[in-house]
Amino acid sequence: MLVGYSKRAVPVGVASKKGTMTLRVGIQVSTHPGMSGCCLIAPSDRVPADLRNDVERALRKKLPKLVEAHADKRILLLERDQIHPAPEQVHAGLVKQRATFPDLAKIDEIWFVNTAFYDTNKSVDFVLIDDQGRVITLIFRNGELIQEIGRTNQWIR
Repeated sequence: MLVGYSKRAVPVGVASKKGTMTLRVGIQVSTHPGMSGCCLIAPSDRVPADLRNDVERALRKKLPKLVEAHADKRILLLERDQIHPAPEQVHAGLVKQRATFPDLAKIDEIWFVNTAFYDTNKSVDFVLIDDQGRVITLIFRNGELIQEIGRTNQWIR
């Protein structure tokens, strides 16, 4: 269950010609039944310079095969093996590519699977995002669904 979220600006380093560097971090506090606590640290605002290239490369590779497949529902599944960038940032990159990739209109759902913590925690989460933001987050640990979080950050399960 989400307990709280805040953003902080943390000055780091010593003063230089360019001044003190500020690191912007997001702090999320949540409780998960049956799980011990952990601390995750990631940049909160910075979008990688090569994100556009990564999104474009993924679309060129995956989109034609997906659109050509016989299916009642087309789901684009993108894996993230790092905690940054956030799925919302990648989704925003996909939205910006709609003019270049008109077949995106034929996709029913875009899901992100985060495997960054699989090796250390045996944890994987799936996030469905649409143009209004996160629809649902499914968190699995050791192959078992441990939490569902709906669009309003309401803990469903």
